[in-house]
Amino acid sequence: RLHTYAMKKFADLLERDGETVGHGDALHSRAGRYINNLRRSGQIGEYSEKIAKSAVQVCEQFNHVRNKQSLAHDNTILGVAEGRYVFETVLSLLRFIKALDEAKFGR
Repeated sequence: RLHTYAMKKFADLLERDGETVGHGDALHSRAGRYINNLRRSGQIGEYSEKIAKSAVQVCEQFNHVRNKQSLAHDNTILGVAEGRYVFETVLSLLRFIKALDEAKFGR
């Protein structure tokens, strides 16, 4: 469910910035584009951008985890600690973005 939420949230945020979002865009692509927008607009600095981009790399693997190592399909699930770490990393990125612009995020 977090993957679906993050996909929809980044699509909404990008569209609010006037960007087109394709149905086939991957989560890491959407998140990376939004981070780039934050940097260009001066809402985040160089260090925050680097940290956020590392979280975007986790988003790239999140789709694989969702499809191959979760209960979303008939799979052997990821270990509890690893699953929690992936979940918390993606959630941390979303919390950071929400803290930057609560009004745009909250809709």
